[in-house]
Amino acid sequence: MVDNIYWIQTYTGKRFDLLNPDVDMICLNDIARPLSKLCRYTGHSDRFYSVAEHSIHVSNILSSDLALYGLLHDAAEAYIGDIAKPFKDILNLLTGGQVSHIEHKIHRVILEHFGIDPDYNNDAVKTADMFMLVSEHNKLLKPKLHWPQDSEYIDLSIPLYCWDSDIACDNFIDMFTNMISR
Repeated sequence: MVDNIYWIQTYTGKRFDLLNPDVDMICLNDIARPLSKLCRYTGHSDRFYSVAEHSIHVSNILSSDLALYGLLHDAAEAYIGDIAKPFKDILNLLTGGQVSHIEHKIHRVILEHFGIDPDYNNDAVKTADMFMLVSEHNKLLKPKLHWPQDSEYIDLSIPLYCWDSDIACDNFIDMFTNMISR
């Protein structure tokens, strides 16, 4: 039972407690639907590109044993939104890291809900995420400004489809379902 005011209503009508998430509050549709409607780069790209599509690409870069982690690496954003990294860094500075703590707690509950080890080493996932960041940056942001990470990661020339939200949602769910059924 949620006994505070810090909750949101999800797509499927669940009450999601942001401070005390529980595995029973998690639902794949409540992750896929919002991620398919969230635009990366706070909407500053030259066309709509969803967090769901980004997650699919990160998953595809990884080995099969890490692909599910890649697909779900931004799943907490379905509940807290896609906060621009520089702004998230400011919020964490002002709150003593509480924003990242809440996000991490939600992410762990999501993984636990699906029976996935929440204590995996995510260095490979972070690396794949950075490769996608550079690839997306080169294709979606104009003019191209130099980012410090550009020197460490290369553009993998992965095609971006910029799916509409319905297609991105369906593809996210299909990929998840195929991975779980193996």
